[in-house]
Amino acid sequence: MTTHFHNSIPLIILALLFFGPPLAHARTNCSHVTQIPQTECEALLDLYHRTNGHAWKNKWGWGETYKPCQWHSRRNRVFAIAGVTCKGGHVITLHLNNNRLNGPIPQSISQLKQLRYLFLAKNRLTGPIPDALGNLSQLTKLWLNDNELSGTVPEFLGKLEQLKELLLNGNQFEGKILEVINQLNQLDFLNLAQNKFSGVFPKSLTSLNRLIIDDKHLSLSICSIVTQIPQAECRSLFEFYSQTNGPVWKNNAGWNLTQTPCDWQGITCFDGHITQLELSNNQVSGPIPESMGYTLSQLTRLKLDKNQLSGKIPSSLGHLSQLTTIELNNNQLSGSIPVPIGYLNQLQQLVLSNNQLSGPIPKSIGNLSQLKNLSLGGNQLSCDDIPSSLTRSGTSVSCY
Repeated sequence: MTTHFHNSIPLIILALLFFGPPLAHARTNCSHVTQIPQTECEALLDLYHRTNGHAWKNKWGWGETYKPCQWHSRRNRVFAIAGVTCKGGHVITLHLNNNRLNGPIPQSISQLKQLRYLFLAKNRLTGPIPDALGNLSQLTKLWLNDNELSGTVPEFLGKLEQLKELLLNGNQFEGKILEVINQLNQLDFLNLAQNKFSGVFPKSLTSLNRLIIDDKHLSLSICSIVTQIPQAECRSLFEFYSQTNGPVWKNNAGWNLTQTPCDWQGITCFDGHITQLELSNNQVSGPIPESMGYTLSQLTRLKLDKNQLSGKIPSSLGHLSQLTTIELNNNQLSGSIPVPIGYLNQLQQLVLSNNQLSGPIPKSIGNLSQLKNLSLGGNQLSCDDIPSSLTRSGTSVSCY
């Protein structure tokens, strides 16, 4: 009896090695699935295999059970936060954001004909958007953002008449943004930022409630659709953003991403014009463009202190006759104080301390009858040149 048992052990081990644990090595045969049509099951498996499914962050049950509606399904009180969701015997949600998908989106995804929500953001998907997506007529939300997708925005997206949200930002798309997107009458939110689009943004899309695009490659496209302020003022802001390394500012909320510049970080408007530009301590670097002095005619406050601005103070600032405050202190500005600064009759605060300014102080500064504070310390200026008219008028002056 004992001998027979010991003789059987190798056979038992061999059987386990050959057949393996039934569940651990099982593979779903979609012909046996009853929750959803076989074609939908096969589409899910195809997506898994073509996007390196074995390396996914979360893959519970994928291809191992006969209940695809529970594959990688985790819920909170509001919504299925990941995986497959079904309703009425069909897949309606595929939520695989930030799940290490790698590879192209397969054409077989067109078999998920009742799909409403397709979330594949923050993965490593590559290649173009497959034309099969044009057959998913029930889609209301399509999130493909933050991948490595390329090519152009395909015309067949215009067939998705139910689409409300389209997020393509953070990819490598290029070419023109087609008017075909304007066929999406239900579209509410469109994000195309951080791509390589070119040309001019279609004005017909400006009616969207939420629109985010990237002006980096779109030839001042934002300014072509702005209505809050004159386009010349918008273009001046765009140039300022470009020349002062706007993408790495500490806070650049809204800049060149929305068509409402009066809501951009640091911007204040009144009566259809920019009146204040305040970006203190915001990691703004580079030169102040001359264009600002020729276009921002209603500017009253210019506060760019505690940054890394360099180069000369533009003499064009002397054209901004409404200025009451100029604060450019604690930067790396060099050269002399422009003579036209003394033409700003409304100026009350002129703070230029802690830069690398040098040379004489312009006599024209003595004409600033409204000036209350003149701060020039921490530079290499000729402080003996301070106009005596300022001291007689009671202006607070510091130079050394």
